Amino acid sequence: MPFADEMLGENDLYRLIGLISDANPAEPLTSLRAVQGNLGPKGIHERIALISAALRGDIEPSLDVTAMSLLESKDFAGWMTLAVSDALVTRENPDLDTTLELLRRFTPRLSSEFAMRKLIASNQDDVWPTIVRWTQDTDPDVRRLASECTRPRLPWAMRMDHLAKDERLSGPILDALFNDDSDFVRRSVANHLNDISKINPELALRLARRWATDGSPESRKLIRHGLRTLIKETNLDALEMIGVESSRRLAVTGPVVERKSIGLGESLDFSYAVTNEESTPTTVVIDYVIHFMKSNGRTRPKTFKLSTRTLAPGETWAGRREHGIVPISTRKYYPGLHAVELRVNGIATLAAPFALEIPGVGS
Repeated sequence: MPFADEMLGENDLYRLIGLISDANPAEPLTSLRAVQGNLGPKGIHERIALISAALRGDIEPSLDVTAMSLLESKDFAGWMTLAVSDALVTRENPDLDTTLELLRRFTPRLSSEFAMRKLIASNQDDVWPTIVRWTQDTDPDVRRLASECTRPRLPWAMRMDHLAKDERLSGPILDALFNDDSDFVRRSVANHLNDISKINPELALRLARRWATDGSPESRKLIRHGLRTLIKETNLDALEMIGVESSRRLAVTGPVVERKSIGLGESLDFSYAVTNEESTPTTVVIDYVIHFMKSNGRTRPKTFKLSTRTLAPGETWAGRREHGIVPISTRKYYPGLHAVELRVNGIATLAAPFALEIPGVGS
């Protein structure tokens, strides 16, 4: 992942001005040149918007022709393409067919997913048939664009949760791509499915069940990755999709907390044991959940992966885990009574309490 100042930075802008000047030698590009030196404190979307607005101010009437010219240069690639894509979709009264074709051709240079989402927001019904058609494109970058631009929760982009609420929208796109020849495309489908699972678990599971009939190793991998949030939440249907049966007879001991009180910076140590009481081998997935104390005296659960094994009939899996309770930037700890529980094939055990002590902070 690049640093913020490496995404559409001054060097990208300098090169973009050179390419646009070559295509429009009579234009002074006053607005674009005024942007130079002003990108430093801005985030990626602010930079895109600033350069996009300058582009529209300088060459909006000839933007289509300029975009075609830029595509003739191998130097038009990377972050600079995002600003031109944005200018294409934010100008007044663009020709939709021309704009969609330009975005399709831009996307192998980086990706047109951000710009496409703006078109979806303003012209969903008009652009959707083209997006569905892109699932059959010969270029895997374009097929991936069909999945990425319609993800309900694409990173760094506006949320579009409504796209996860109607199977008629996501279904045809993902059904066409889940067994794509390109792993690059399939990873996008898995991430798209994971987005859907956070909003509409029933739809995510329905799609996964449909794809599971394919039976290929690629489909199984995609489903496991696409349902990862539901699996982490120990959703029993999602666990069953990956071959974990909650109905199997298992004898579970633990978690047994070794110390009832620990200090910040120490570790929570606990042991556990699981015995397969079935007459056939059983896949066992163990996660553990720590219920962290919040400032209001209530607790908030956080799930952590432990391990997965297949146990023979009568076999016992015994283990021990050390979980460091150490300061991290993403969590603030509070003193008081916490608890840890196991999730064995999605079924929770009784929680074992332990106290967290923080020097200088009262409980």
